[in-house]
Amino acid sequence: VMARLNSINDAGYTNGPRAEETIAAVAALDKTLEGFFGQLQEKWKDLSNPGDNLAVIITTDHGMAELQKNINLPALMGETMSKYADYLVDQAIAHAYFKDLPADDAGKEKFYEAFDRELKSRIYWRSYTREELPPEWKFNASDRIGDRVLVLKSGFAFTEATADEPVFEPSAGPGFFGSWGYPVEDSSRMNGQAIIWGFPNAPPATGDLGEVLTTRLHPTVCKLLGIEPSKDATEEALPVN
Repeated sequence: VMARLNSINDAGYTNGPRAEETIAAVAALDKTLEGFFGQLQEKWKDLSNPGDNLAVIITTDHGMAELQKNINLPALMGETMSKYADYLVDQAIAHAYFKDLPADDAGKEKFYEAFDRELKSRIYWRSYTREELPPEWKFNASDRIGDRVLVLKSGFAFTEATADEPVFEPSAGPGFFGSWGYPVEDSSRMNGQAIIWGFPNAPPATGDLGEVLTTRLHPTVCKLLGIEPSKDATEEALPVN
């Protein structure tokens, strides 16, 4: 069984990660999980077969940082640059896909130089070509990656919302005050936590497992279920029983 519980994420996104409403959402979900697992333990004999063991992994989807500024990328880049590019944006990441480029090589090169020069003149992000992306980010779907990838500094978020200026306060935008998607090396707030627990026998893992990459969760779940992971999985499972 896999479930996604959005209440904490929604509260942090709407109010900010340190807001009272977000802290209240954490407490409420904690109470809900306590009741759920309490009932599960009480009824375990009726729900399970002899020798069955329940393995539970609870993990965050991502961290969250306070949002300081929204950025509308097409408005910031301007009509001249955006004439030859479509943008796909989500929080701290934007992909720029080139389109309708000049037919001649000289025209293309002139556009590339102007576009990259415009990107490098902005203080909000780092820009990468496909080939420059750090391999540890696992951007492996080459057919989905933009011709240029922009990664914002912590506290900024891309949005399709518009305001009087391309860069604007959260209160002038869609009303969100939390954001995510920043490299963990730039923002420790992107770190999450995972809890691995088992019942009624010994838990499948004990102690502090240290830093765990999200790419290790898939093979770990497969190991607990006794099935083979995807052929594309490259990371090893965590030391679970």
